[in-house]
Amino acid sequence: MLSLMAASPRLQRQCACGAPSAGGGSCAACEEKASPQGLQRKTLEIGAADDSLEREADQVAERVMRMEAPAEAPLETSQPRRPVVSRTTDAAALAGEAPASVPAALASP
Repeated sequence: MLSLMAASPRLQRQCACGAPSAGGGSCAACEEKASPQGLQRKTLEIGAADDSLEREADQVAERVMRMEAPAEAPLETSQPRRPVVSRTTDAAALAGEAPASVPAALASP
């Protein structure tokens, strides 16, 4: 009996150079050519605890820790503002008269 993995078709892509590549990217040879030696990960070097950069970092940290806490923003305790609404109407609406089309609309079934 065949396993499902062996029976299912696989799509294999090629690198730009024509060589087969795993996962659809570049082949191992092209990746090695494209990777400059200067970008390889180096081991972390820890400097002396009393060098100039450490002293500067300590001074900045001390200054920051001595700073006063920022003042909190005042809470708005006054009544919320009502939005300003500007509308213009014609004189008939101000007088309380309905437009001429209203009685006709009310009379229709």
